[in-house]
Amino acid sequence: MINAKSCSESYKNGERQRKDTPMDAGAFFKIRETYTRFLSAIETINNIGKSVSGKSGQYLLGGCTSEDKTHWTRKMPAEICFDLGRDIVGTFYALGYDGVPPNKIKYLQNYAVKKIPILCELGDKAHHDVKNNWKQSSKLFALRQGPMFDFINEVDNFLSYVLSKIKLWTR
Repeated sequence: MINAKSCSESYKNGERQRKDTPMDAGAFFKIRETYTRFLSAIETINNIGKSVSGKSGQYLLGGCTSEDKTHWTRKMPAEICFDLGRDIVGTFYALGYDGVPPNKIKYLQNYAVKKIPILCELGDKAHHDVKNNWKQSSKLFALRQGPMFDFINEVDNFLSYVLSKIKLWTR
């Protein structure tokens, strides 16, 4: 994952890793757990923006220290795409154990086939923006604007949709 050259490659690495460690059950739990981690990353990005833009106060930077926030933010889109491959789309097949009918699992898989390339492209744009223009990008984090938040918002929409469908189908 870390050595991936693009978000698409990170996503595929995540899918490969899931195939190497298949799930017998618990896919719905894994998807919710991954979404919670994703929400924490959003909070961290927002707090990095606040700390960089000089807003007074102390901010929790989640999984990174103030010294490594540039590096952490650069690799974040690839890590999110890896998680999409391993812990979200890569677990769809196991949703049957959670009571999701096979035709609904197929629906989610087809939905992902349409959405994942778009998310990976947005992730690559976010990565390049942070890499090439850290100072400006990081200031936009506090405003929840820029390529990083375009990416984050689309991933959030994707995950929210997937979770809402699974909840609907497992009642």
